[in-house]
Amino acid sequence: PETQEANIARAQAILAEAFTTEVVTLVPPGNLLQPVTAEIARRHGVRYLSYGAPTSRSGVLPVVGNECGVVFHDRDVVLGGLPWLRARLDEVRGREVRFVRELGERLAQGLWGAVEFG
Repeated sequence: PETQEANIARAQAILAEAFTTEVVTLVPPGNLLQPVTAEIARRHGVRYLSYGAPTSRSGVLPVVGNECGVVFHDRDVVLGGLPWLRARLDEVRGREVRFVRELGERLAQGLWGAVEFG
């Protein structure tokens, strides 16, 4: 846990400086997350998790699951190229774009359902 604590603290500082804003979403590498990591992340300003777990607000932090949007990683774009990315985005053309932060806020407030996330 000490190494995780140091890494998360450092990552949060780097991201906040790079984006000039507070970063409140953690996307765990490999879609794997230990409960202790969620607690450490919470202590360092993370308010929402986004990964392959089901959407839930019952844990240490609310989870915005993959079913809430178009999910892909930089590796997918590298392997599939721009045609792959364009095809993924065409699948949802015309739909409203929302950030995980906004979805997490709605989830934390209990505003969960097809109307809010459809």
